[in-house]
Amino acid sequence: YTACYYDLDLIIEFINSHDDINSVCDLGSGTGRALLYMALEVDRELEYVGLELVNERVEFTNSIAKYFDLKNLFFKTCNFLERPNDFLGFDGYYLYDPVGTDDVSLLVSYFEKMISDGAKFYILFISGWDDLMLDALDKLETLEKIDSIKSRKQQDRYVNFYKVI
Repeated sequence: YTACYYDLDLIIEFINSHDDINSVCDLGSGTGRALLYMALEVDRELEYVGLELVNERVEFTNSIAKYFDLKNLFFKTCNFLERPNDFLGFDGYYLYDPVGTDDVSLLVSYFEKMISDGAKFYILFISGWDDLMLDALDKLETLEKIDSIKSRKQQDRYVNFYKVI
C-alpha cells in the first residue's frame, strides 16, 4: 500500500483551507510521489522538503522536480532520526509510514520537544495498520486531533489532521 491520490486529495483540501501552512516536510518521502502531487495540486506556492534515507530516491525525485521546474520542492538524503534538526521549522509534517515500529517513540519524542520549545505546526498523517504511531500522537496532550476521515480508497485507513494547541 502507498498513499492513494484520493487520500492525498484530502490532505490537499486541508492545506488549501489553512493559510497558515506555508511549508510541508515529508518524513520518509520515499520516491517523493506525495510531495510532487501536493506541489502540483495545492492552490498556492508552498515550500516542500522531503527527507529520505535512500540517496538514489532523492536524486531521482530531485530530477523530477527540476524537470517540472518546481523550485519550491526539494528532497534531501537524511536520516532524520539521527539528525532531528533537519526537520525543524516546518508548518506541516506529512507522515505515511515514516519510521519502523521500534522508532515511533523516538520520532514522537522529537515532536514533543519541538512543542515544548514553542513550535506550532500541523501533522498530516495517513494511518492504518501502524496503530502505534496513531496511538502515540493521540496521547500527546499538546496535540489536538482536528479531524480523522476514513480513507476514500483503502479499508481501515484514516487521514488524520493534528494541530499543536
